[in-house]
Amino acid sequence: MSRVLLVGEPDAERSRLERVIGEGPHTVRAVAPVETLEIARDWAPDIIIMDLATDGATLPVRIGMLRDPALATIPFVALGDSEEEARALGANAFVRKPAIDPNGLLDLLATITSLRFPLGV
Repeated sequence: MSRVLLVGEPDAERSRLERVIGEGPHTVRAVAPVETLEIARDWAPDIIIMDLATDGATLPVRIGMLRDPALATIPFVALGDSEEEARALGANAFVRKPAIDPNGLLDLLATITSLRFPLGV
């Protein structure tokens, strides 16, 4: 079982993803971008999934993650409509929104958790 931190503004999509991930073999915690760094440090997730459509909060949060040695190596999955943006942020994996396939997302999480190191883009 892995700990998945789901970062995004509270909305129906975040709630749906929280349910999907939580029904799998994962413990999930959903947070708003402003809470990410503090909660990630305290909760020590195995994977961080971040919605890139978070009103400009993505870049500062990602920079904070990369500057913190405890967070920098946590695999980071970006959700959004721009794979280029995800790669620029150093995402280890990218899932296109809005048509997120729940089974595909769970398969991706299983792949990531089966590895002992962050994935390369």
